[in-house]
Amino acid sequence: MKHLHLGLTLVALSFYSNMAAAYEAHHVYHIRKNTTFLLGSAYSLHPDCTLRGKSITTITSAPKHGVAYVAYGKDYPAFKSGPYVSCNKRRISATLLWYRPRKDYVGDDTFSVHNWYPSGDVEDKTLYVTVE
Repeated sequence: MKHLHLGLTLVALSFYSNMAAAYEAHHVYHIRKNTTFLLGSAYSLHPDCTLRGKSITTITSAPKHGVAYVAYGKDYPAFKSGPYVSCNKRRISATLLWYRPRKDYVGDDTFSVHNWYPSGDVEDKTLYVTVE
């Protein structure tokens, strides 16, 4: 799998929308040291659950104690409600956001991302990670 050291992913939005992301701002992700962790995925879907196009995620403020990167792959959507919930049963192409702490690092880290969706919507988020 190719990894691009550029971006990140988002968590499903709570309103009815065709876009979603699999990470949440203001949520602390607890991960084990020396592991690579999938924070989530970003995608934009048509009503029939097919992809509208590739979501683009960039890291606007890099983590100080690790590496965050974007890779393109497959994931299950995470819509919490609305007409797109039925899409959660299908693996779709998505922009995946990964984080890996520096070797043997234990403590807190934070970084920010910018997501652009094929619909033209944009999203800026700050993510918080606690490495244990």
